[in-house]
Amino acid sequence: MDRDKYARLIPGLSHGIQAAQAHNRHIAYGQRALAYLCTERWHDAETDYRSAQRCYENVTDGVPTSFFGEIGTALWRAGEKDRALEMWKAAVEALIDGSQQYADAAGGVGPGMLLWYGSIRMNDANAQALARKHLKRLSRKKSISSWPGPLARLAELTSTEELLAELGVALDADHLGEAFRTSATFDTRLLQYRFYRGVCCQEFGLHRHARLEYSEAVKLGGTVLPNEWFLAEGELLEKKSDDANAPQPV
Repeated sequence: MDRDKYARLIPGLSHGIQAAQAHNRHIAYGQRALAYLCTERWHDAETDYRSAQRCYENVTDGVPTSFFGEIGTALWRAGEKDRALEMWKAAVEALIDGSQQYADAAGGVGPGMLLWYGSIRMNDANAQALARKHLKRLSRKKSISSWPGPLARLAELTSTEELLAELGVALDADHLGEAFRTSATFDTRLLQYRFYRGVCCQEFGLHRHARLEYSEAVKLGGTVLPNEWFLAEGELLEKKSDDANAPQPV
């Protein structure tokens, strides 16, 4: 990623926020927030996503849970993982109790997967149970075939044997579902899939495999950078830091 390019965009994006009409201002804030994520200005990104959320509330009856996902990602990369987990939990709870009506074409699989990831990394059994409950509920609906629905089956793997079987299959449209076959954003969706395969690997203690999946996810980053790209990058940086701080053999 060319971080300098995103840094150069920020002044123009700031001007765009001021010039934007009220019904489009949440988009302008979201664009600058992404630039802040790309330049590792995590708390500035959080602030802008919260501003985008408030602007959206002013012009609609509901708040898109995608903003909860982005805010949580910014907090996670800032090292505030407890707050990030609470943000993702709030997104899922809003979908379950009906106070939030829409998240994605699969009914809210995206927030559920983020909560599942956070719960595994934070070893939070209650959050993991909530994520699995939400994803299982959605898996019974027809919309689960829409993206990001196919991701949900990764949270259903219950053994190392099932995970190894998943790791052994080709990542093509026949395995990943119709949502991949005609998608113009195949690489972005594959990035997300590989990220969550990495999460599965971490859950079952296959750390070398997890690192490989995260590395492949980061390589797939392009003009579209979903939350999972930033989270995968963070996982690799944490592993690199852990390796550097590990005791060296005498």
